[in-house]
Amino acid sequence: IRAVIKQAITDNVRKADPNPKTIDARVTETIEKLYDSVLTRFKPAIIGEIKDLESIPEYLTNLNKKVAHEKPTFINIDKTLSQIIMGLDLMSTPNVIVVGPSGVGKTCAIKALAQRINEGKVPDFLKKKVIYSLNAGALISGKKYRGEFESALTRVLEAAKDNPNAIIFIDE
Repeated sequence: IRAVIKQAITDNVRKADPNPKTIDARVTETIEKLYDSVLTRFKPAIIGEIKDLESIPEYLTNLNKKVAHEKPTFINIDKTLSQIIMGLDLMSTPNVIVVGPSGVGKTCAIKALAQRINEGKVPDFLKKKVIYSLNAGALISGKKYRGEFESALTRVLEAAKDNPNAIIFIDE
């Protein structure tokens, strides 16, 4: 498609100005203007630069804020939380996967961790962390073209990389 667009623009520029010395520069300029025009007209929220994780609420929910408003009560979750905290404390790969059948409390455990972070009842390395729940359904929905989902996910994860205090929780 790009080659066809470039050829059409080249043909139009050649008709307007047959000078071969300026054709390449004018074609490049016209293509850049075209791309800028398309991106500004059809720019979904995720295509632009993501300044911070709070700027994309349709994909991420700040669980620290959510549990602060809800004030949930968690029972018998200490062992699971200590295992999650130990996994997050690993130096080489601080990634945790919480696995289990539906309804056993995976999301509940992460919410309990967010509540403990709010209360300051966590080790020092977690005290400033913010847990974001990634809404995978919203991230996938509305994506018609190949690569749109991957692009959106990549941009969310790049924003997370820029925020060293972010913990991304991807739920079912």
